[in-house]
Amino acid sequence: MSKFALESICIISLNRRLGSLDPNLPHNSEQMKCKRAAQDLLRCNFECEEDLTWKIYPTKTSKTLQESLKTLTEVCDRTLWEFKEGIEERNARDPDRRLNMVEQLLLDQELSHQDIVTFMTDLLPGGSETTTSTLIVLLYLLAKYPQVQAKDQEEVDRVLGRDSSPITAKQVNQLSHIRATMKESFSGIV
Repeated sequence: MSKFALESICIISLNRRLGSLDPNLPHNSEQMKCKRAAQDLLRCNFECEEDLTWKIYPTKTSKTLQESLKTLTEVCDRTLWEFKEGIEERNARDPDRRLNMVEQLLLDQELSHQDIVTFMTDLLPGGSETTTSTLIVLLYLLAKYPQVQAKDQEEVDRVLGRDSSPITAKQVNQLSHIRATMKESFSGIV
């Protein structure tokens, strides 16, 4: 679930896939390092807030926190430079295209490179954790209320059919019961 959540955050914010859903990813791949770093950053942050020993001397948790932050910062910094290098070319090719979130931040003259890296470094673990929690609640509620799950499945079959072509915005707009199910599951979280 956490890999899917991280992948979703990357698609939304960067308009690109991280590639973390590949079942054959080696343990030491950048995608797996990024996933672990995002999880470790949150876990260690909470642990360091509970146990302030790290303020006196470095602990294993505080070292893991620093390593995770370094890993995420490096990935975000490298990604940001890639976006900076190609933004003018992409805009020249298609001036009417929709900019992804990072490109919009890059065009904001008041934000520095480091500001955007910091934002991205916060977004990946925070967004993935929130998305994972939301999906868990949604799946729990669907399992608890099979009649709702059946209605959602019926709607998917009716609107999307068995066709494997990409889903269109028009089709998504027709999934009103699924939208209502998702909104209802969000109300259980908030």
